[in-house]
Amino acid sequence: MQIILLQDVPKVGKRGEVKNASDGFARNFLFPRKFAVAATPGALNALAQVQKTAQHKTEKEKAGAKELVEKLRRLTLQAKLKLGIDGSVFGSVSAAKILSLLKEQGIAFEKSAIALEHPIKTLGEHKIKVKLDHGFEPEVTLKVEKE
Repeated sequence: MQIILLQDVPKVGKRGEVKNASDGFARNFLFPRKFAVAATPGALNALAQVQKTAQHKTEKEKAGAKELVEKLRRLTLQAKLKLGIDGSVFGSVSAAKILSLLKEQGIAFEKSAIALEHPIKTLGEHKIKVKLDHGFEPEVTLKVEKE
């Protein structure tokens, strides 16, 4: 019997896949637990429509992410740090500060999107990775100057 999986089932398959299963396994285990439905022509058409819609949505999200990647690559953020008499830096530029600088530019992210191992405590230009959906990781330029 052909079935369409409604959710991931270990050792059977992933959600949305069409699989062959024995009649007893399908009727006694998969159907009662709402793990699968019979692969009727109507169900197959509905599955194709859902997959087409999901693919279209993913393509649209990727296009938006690519635009954001280009915008971030061109963007240069500026932060200022106080210097002591001997040239030592007071304070640092943390992920939270970078998020606020991005927010000033009209771009909002979660704190986890900023790939910063440790706060920046030196002057000069730094490249900061931003983790986006669909595996994109553009770098934003951050110029740290003395105040």
